[in-house]
Amino acid sequence: MKVTMGVGFIFPALMAVCIMFLPESPRWDYRQGNIDAARRCIAKAYGVPEHHREVVREMREIREKFEAESAGGVKHPWYEVVTGPRMTYRVLLGITLQIFQQLTGANYFFYYGTTVFQSVGLANPYVTSVILGAVNFGCTFGGLYVVEHFGRRVSLMVGGCAVSIRCSSIVPMPCLTMTIDVCLLHDFRVRRLLRPHTRSW
Repeated sequence: MKVTMGVGFIFPALMAVCIMFLPESPRWDYRQGNIDAARRCIAKAYGVPEHHREVVREMREIREKFEAESAGGVKHPWYEVVTGPRMTYRVLLGITLQIFQQLTGANYFFYYGTTVFQSVGLANPYVTSVILGAVNFGCTFGGLYVVEHFGRRVSLMVGGCAVSIRCSSIVPMPCLTMTIDVCLLHDFRVRRLLRPHTRSW
């Protein structure tokens, strides 16, 4: 168990070190007045010259969003995250979705799957855990495809219904939480939560 928990610190440590060498985002550079640096960063990311049409398009989009954000003032107090228009409901909806996602119990099997599989008498619980992780990793790409082609809201609702039906034959609690999850997705219109804050950088 100690080894399993210890391995989990390797990749966060690597990310913490590598992130120190990352450049600032184009949006940050633009907001700080470093327009040329923002243009160079976008061009490097695309692998094209600085005057390429994609770079021009990205710069125009960043400028338009920055101007829209600055229309009500350049600086905003932190508490506007709950006092802004419809921000309280957006924050609570995001928190609620994450809570119900954790209550489904999926992470329990990813962290303690080996112990669970061993307790039920499987011959090789380690192989079973590896298979579980591989399936989870592989399905991530399928999930990205579905979200891109059918949208986030529809994907969440259909996926929530599927998980609810599956959980209903195993444990009542995950079924209940996922059912509430789906109802929230439908009633609160997740698209309104995600759309206003979608940014390119």
